Amino acid sequence: MLKKIALLFIAITASLYGLERLYDYLLTFNRNMKSEYVQLGTINADLVIHGPCEPEWQLDPAIIEPYLSKKIYNLALNHSDFADNYLLLHLYLKQNKKPEALFLYVTPESFDLRANTFNTYRYAPFLKDPIIKETLRDKDPSFSRWTWIPFMKYGYYGKYTNFKAIQGFKHLASNRKLPFHPNGYTPVGNPRWNNHIEGFNNIYKENHVFKWNATREKYFRKTIEYAQSKDIPLYLYESPILNATLPYQVNRKELMVKIKEIAKEYHLPFYVFDDLPMADSTVNFISTLNTSKVGSDKFSHYFGRFLKERGF
Repeated sequence: MLKKIALLFIAITASLYGLERLYDYLLTFNRNMKSEYVQLGTINADLVIHGPCEPEWQLDPAIIEPYLSKKIYNLALNHSDFADNYLLLHLYLKQNKKPEALFLYVTPESFDLRANTFNTYRYAPFLKDPIIKETLRDKDPSFSRWTWIPFMKYGYYGKYTNFKAIQGFKHLASNRKLPFHPNGYTPVGNPRWNNHIEGFNNIYKENHVFKWNATREKYFRKTIEYAQSKDIPLYLYESPILNATLPYQVNRKELMVKIKEIAKEYHLPFYVFDDLPMADSTVNFISTLNTSKVGSDKFSHYFGRFLKERGF
């Protein structure tokens, strides 16, 4: 009886280990995962745009590049915090040349835990990397405690990883070389404003007070320090915000001062695009911070001209 139990245990362990290796393999072919796609080392952009959904949906390299005659890649990822940005930048730089400039999006919301999050599952294939392992242990200790069990690094967040492994198999079978969006820019799906101004005060009944989180600040600093350790010129920026929503963000100015103080501490420029005419119309926005396709095109053109004027 004990022998049968032991053999069953060995068989299950071997199966789980084999399944883990299969996921490791299939995910390397998922071209739509930026964490995996950058491992090919074929991007090597001159300028890299980074951050959460705002830049991912907002800055189109195809529009900006003609102004600069440089290759641009949008490394930003939807719903990501600074720890996510830090690790994705690390993975990018492991396989691609360092860019001539890195543009990192930052806004008061970036430091509030209610906005964006850390997406552990994106880094499950890279647990042997010490920087990634240390960050996951810090940001998601519950996940890290179970990763010694075969396949648990994928099973723990299975609803996020299963489809991506299947998609990797699909890309392997079709010999796909490029992601659906090769330059990293993802056009926004919802084309129209959906946070009606007249109802905005109901969304934030007592107005919206940003809550500064120390861990967010920690990884903001780590991202800055990592880029500077690689001698990459780093530029912080904030894109336009719908003007009609500003009165509801009652401590925005206070947090902007803190961001500017950190930028000054690291001797970094911080470009704030708060005076563009496009910020007056909901036609250019789908939410407070995110622009519509129309607004994204406008800001991409403006951003391209802005960089050209400054000699990028």
